[in-house]
Amino acid sequence: MTNNITLAKGALNITVNTISITENSKNLISFIRPAQSKDNQASGPKEPKMIDLLMITRSFLIRGMITGTDSKTAKQIRDELRDLATGASTAGGNIVMTYDGESINGGIEGLTIIEDSTDFDTLTAGQQAEVGQYDVQFTFMAGTAI
Repeated sequence: MTNNITLAKGALNITVNTISITENSKNLISFIRPAQSKDNQASGPKEPKMIDLLMITRSFLIRGMITGTDSKTAKQIRDELRDLATGASTAGGNIVMTYDGESINGGIEGLTIIEDSTDFDTLTAGQQAEVGQYDVQFTFMAGTAI
């Protein structure tokens, strides 16, 4: 079971009921391939030299669902999530994602929203909470806005 996440920026505060969270770290490593001369070709290729500048990016692929709350409909929350992803409704700066007790600054790189085809209005409140009205998938990139 995954932990739900919250995304906050300015007055916007959104909870995503997570289905899965995939955390990725990528380190950009550069390689220098030493030149071979005609005189040392017989000894075979030289081993490349590695340069590790610790240029690490951290990203999270999040799959989840949005449901309404006592104070907001699922559509309002969907629109707020879209606003966070596109930079609308809020001044510049970071989105803060809270995941597993950690607050992580960053931004949303890509967002997919799928409306559930279930006749949502015919479900009880408990069923609605289990089904979710919108499925979402997005990539959250950790970093600081400049």
